[in-house]
Amino acid sequence: MFGMENSKENLPVEVQVQEVAESEEVEGLTIDEYATKYTKKAKASFVRALLVLSITLLAILLGAAIASLVIPLWKENMYLGIGALAVLVILVVLLIVVPLIKVLSSDYFIIDADKKNYISAKRHNKAVRRRIASHMIDITSNLRGKEWKSFAKPDAKFHMDELSKAVSSRDDSLVSENLVWLYGGPVKKTANAYIVNSAVRTGIYTFVSQNDTVDALIVATLHFQLLKNLVYIYGFRPTDRDLMKVFLAIAKDAAIAYTSNHVKVGETIANYTFKTLADTPIVGIFAKLVNSTISSFANGGFTIFFGKRVVSYLNKEYKIQSILDKVQIEMSDKEEEKIKEEVKAEIAEATKNEEEPRVEVLKEEKKHFFERLFKRKK
Repeated sequence: MFGMENSKENLPVEVQVQEVAESEEVEGLTIDEYATKYTKKAKASFVRALLVLSITLLAILLGAAIASLVIPLWKENMYLGIGALAVLVILVVLLIVVPLIKVLSSDYFIIDADKKNYISAKRHNKAVRRRIASHMIDITSNLRGKEWKSFAKPDAKFHMDELSKAVSSRDDSLVSENLVWLYGGPVKKTANAYIVNSAVRTGIYTFVSQNDTVDALIVATLHFQLLKNLVYIYGFRPTDRDLMKVFLAIAKDAAIAYTSNHVKVGETIANYTFKTLADTPIVGIFAKLVNSTISSFANGGFTIFFGKRVVSYLNKEYKIQSILDKVQIEMSDKEEEKIKEEVKAEIAEATKNEEEPRVEVLKEEKKHFFERLFKRKK
């Protein structure tokens, strides 16, 4: 039904265009040129400190929101306040802290590379791509939910089968080829389904809540849930630098949700609509309805923007790491001989301990290792 000879033709148009542009862009790219174009100058420790700071800011905002809900109840009845605090803490742990830990512990690509670390970065990224491929195979083996229906189509099944073969044979070029197709096809559609679903839920929940603090907590919670789902479907998280921006976006959207109910647009529209019924209950009810509607649509819209931002970071970083993967390795004769000896030792060990088909794969890797990765630039 399908064949590898036409797998490129099955790629979505935008993915084919991206591959052509990317291949032209990286041809002859040196590590110095890559570093100039893609590597950020900030130290990793500084970026990590900013990431921790953004998480701390979120924790402070969430703590303040919880306190504003608990303190009035505490003043009314201490036991009621303690009960509310316990419930809120449990919800925050389950709905925010757990997704946060899952996101932080997910794989990520190293794209800030220079002459000092680009070889180790390429190896790291290669291992991450293999783990992503295995992850894709695992999560699509038992599909559930309408969001995943794109993976059930014949072309998606074909590429999943090819990805499985690539993982088994350790064919990294085939792994990359099929991941590109999946990211441009079913993964993209599934991510969009998650984003739309999250936006609808955010709009409905904030419309019903009628409380600015609860609105902020709802937005933060559903943003974290969406982030966790997007990282899950892509198989990796944004780098620390972009993840910091993601957390700041969550804080911003939660703050907007908190303040949006204070904008008196509803009162203005209600007073204008019901001029003859000023200062009657119907005006107040209509004003609240208008405010809630505007707020819910705004919160839903910000959720869509947030999801699209996360997806753009993930797509950007996958593209950049693939560019880094094509950068030619340069090393001294001494370093090259050391690596060659390591590969020979690995093959010798595999010959003793593993079956013949696996040895043949390693021999093929050795062939590519000498002929492609360590080909000297003239």
